[in-house]
Amino acid sequence: MTQMTKHNSDVPATDTVGEQAQPVVQLRNVVKRFRRADGSVANAIDGVSIDVMPGEFLVLLGPSGCGKTTLLRTIAGLELADEGEIDVHGTTVLSVPRKIELPPEKRHLSMIFQSYALWPHLTVFDNVAYPLRSRGRRLPKSEIAAKVNRVLDLVGVENLGGQYPGQMSGGQQQRVALARALVDGGNLVLFDEPLSNVDAKVRETLRRELLEMQRTLGFAAVYVTHDQNEAMELAHRVAVMGGGKVRQLGPPADIYSHPVDRYVANFIGTTNEIPATVRAIDGNRVEIDTPAGQALGVAADTHLTPGDAVIACFRPEYGQVQNAEKAANNVWSGIVERVLFLGQTSETIMRLGGTDQYLRLTSLGEPEHGEGDEITITIPEHRLRIMRAEGEKAQ
Repeated sequence: MTQMTKHNSDVPATDTVGEQAQPVVQLRNVVKRFRRADGSVANAIDGVSIDVMPGEFLVLLGPSGCGKTTLLRTIAGLELADEGEIDVHGTTVLSVPRKIELPPEKRHLSMIFQSYALWPHLTVFDNVAYPLRSRGRRLPKSEIAAKVNRVLDLVGVENLGGQYPGQMSGGQQQRVALARALVDGGNLVLFDEPLSNVDAKVRETLRRELLEMQRTLGFAAVYVTHDQNEAMELAHRVAVMGGGKVRQLGPPADIYSHPVDRYVANFIGTTNEIPATVRAIDGNRVEIDTPAGQALGVAADTHLTPGDAVIACFRPEYGQVQNAEKAANNVWSGIVERVLFLGQTSETIMRLGGTDQYLRLTSLGEPEHGEGDEITITIPEHRLRIMRAEGEKAQ
């Protein structure tokens, strides 16, 4: 299949020109509670509301225990929410207030698990045909064969119909699982960490194949993962989850460059944190006092006030060493403690002058400085995010 170019921000928004598309999935204030062993109650999902648009690839991202898998299973009907409503293809499949609860088989969606859940004793053809034979519609054999052969061709395994899952590679099994999910005309697929059981190199290849198939076939996807790189590569939008809540929802580039709090900033990539105090505020522009002097940044929280304890955050690649002395603001000096050459990039650990604060800097190619050197860096004002100090960090 031909490699396709991906645009993370290009979320399909209409099904006809000038006409707003209806979401494939709508979650409205969904809550799911679990009772702990000690008798206390915890919200595994805590008031989540999300719309998933046709053709969109939405990734639920977060650490273990954040609620992402429970949310996916609630959409599928494998878990019952305690509050809220869920619509799939415009039909209400769950409404706690109206006492509506459709079983999974009536929600018109498919789910792909970590193991792909292929029947080992059935051929590829029979695995894919299984949904058509198990829903009580008694389709003619010729119609089943036509549907199966068409979808096998769509996912690029048209010659494997007679083989068994154990005779195929991981990539081929992924394609067969996807074919089974799409064979009945469905355009919504839920993925529960389908690549978590394979090694890094294979996972990278399977991600590219899945991305290509999703863009080619145009189905909507809700995909659970704890892998940040996976989320960034696959998603139109990422929902970063923590404590059962969606902490931030948006395109990957926006999540990375404009995190709303310390939790998101630390879970998505690497970030430097410098303790500071708010000195003055002008709109979303914040002047702060740090241990290394004054600085200017952009507020992640619109409710900051002078005197607040905050954290100034920036990504390692935003620290600029060259021509730092020409910058008017955010100029800091320090001593290089360690330099790591990683091939395409170099990593510098710098101790901020006059403090015990360490900063991590990333640059392309070989470093131009060594351990013990004094360097001066500058951080562009729009790259310095000012966040409340009391916000928790992702674990």
